[in-house]
Amino acid sequence: LKIGETLSPINYRSLSFTLNNIGNIYKSRKEYGKALGYYKRSLDLKLKIYPSNHPTIINTRVNIEKMYSETGSEEQCAIYFERVVNIARQNDAS
Repeated sequence: LKIGETLSPINYRSLSFTLNNIGNIYKSRKEYGKALGYYKRSLDLKLKIYPSNHPTIINTRVNIEKMYSETGSEEQCAIYFERVVNIARQNDAS
């Protein structure tokens, strides 16, 4: 993974999905802290290549929100939930 993160932005798409999938594995194992870290890394890459209202970014933000909910970080959960709701509203208005 470290090698992939040093490569050109052309590789960001596949690496971002790989990071998200690793997060899913940790989530299924109830290792929410580790899952959260991978989801955030995935989001960082996706934000470099997709518009902020892209469905894959929304999905990753929802994953992050769920991890904050699972770990009891309600304030962070609410922040991510609000971001997702705002993006959905913007998409509906378009």
